[in-house]
Amino acid sequence: MQNSFSKKFKDAYRQLPPYVQKQADRAFEHFLLNTQYPSLVFKCVDQTRQEYSIRINKKGYRALGYMQGDTIVWEWIGPHDEYMRRI
Repeated sequence: MQNSFSKKFKDAYRQLPPYVQKQADRAFEHFLLNTQYPSLVFKCVDQTRQEYSIRINKKGYRALGYMQGDTIVWEWIGPHDEYMRRI
């Protein structure tokens, strides 16, 4: 599986604190190596829209994306409370 990052994702990423950006970078590296890496908690949150999430850190940051062929297009990253409103 491959990663792709939308403009909306990149804009949200730039708004994150530097330490969370670093954790996100590490999470996406793990994702490329193993989508089932335990700390990611990679899961489908909406089967109809083929929307998936991963955990960025234990403090509650998450990322959302959708499947497009063998690529997941990440479109959002942010805090858990907003994640819950989005799903």
